[in-house]
Amino acid sequence: MKKIAALFLVLIPVFAFLKAHAQLSYSNIDVTYMSNGEFKAGHNNNHYMGIDGHPYMYDYWFPGWAKLSDGKQYNNLIMLYDEVTGLPNFKNSPKDSVMTFSPRATEFGFVALSADGTQHAVSFKSGFAKADGLNENTYYQVLAAGKMTLLKRTAKTIAKHTTYGTNQVTTSLETNEVYYLATDNKPAKIKNNNKSVLTAMSDKETQIKTFIESKSLNVKNDSDFIEVVKYYNTL
Repeated sequence: MKKIAALFLVLIPVFAFLKAHAQLSYSNIDVTYMSNGEFKAGHNNNHYMGIDGHPYMYDYWFPGWAKLSDGKQYNNLIMLYDEVTGLPNFKNSPKDSVMTFSPRATEFGFVALSADGTQHAVSFKSGFAKADGLNENTYYQVLAAGKMTLLKRTAKTIAKHTTYGTNQVTTSLETNEVYYLATDNKPAKIKNNNKSVLTAMSDKETQIKTFIESKSLNVKNDSDFIEVVKYYNTL
């Protein structure tokens, strides 16, 4: 919480600049790898050219932080999460080259702006046990943490479609969202519906059912799902 609060206080003035100057050119981002403070060979994301949609979680850079596998933590970064590669990109200032972490980040986060202008913290973490074809290096968005942790994995894939009756091929991004409930660092895939959640929380099913009904919650909405998991963690 102190880490998030510091970001709000120190980096709020950055938002206006980023909003005005840092909207993305999706097909022309040069990514440079950094290791021990030194730049290494990079690549250009020209494979995103001509694609309908964008590969990132948000289409603006936001102020953030990262903790690397060597234990070092970096604050006051400008962050961007690529949902195609599943990797975070960062800058130290808006005019810098885009970089990715080496050694890799074990967790990272940023403070984003919602469509209505409100701020909210977004955090990602790796290091969970293998599950559902994913491994310890997979980043999950942490929606709620505790004895039961709610995780979300959003992945975008590049798909090509041929228009019926023509040879015209269009390229677009398809989005897949999957939720997991993790206990003892072991994620288990779960459908975001009330029935599945009650089954997963069967040890407290009566209390959870009453809580959901009393507040008319629907876990298809992330905010409601988060509220249910947070409540479960108090029981």
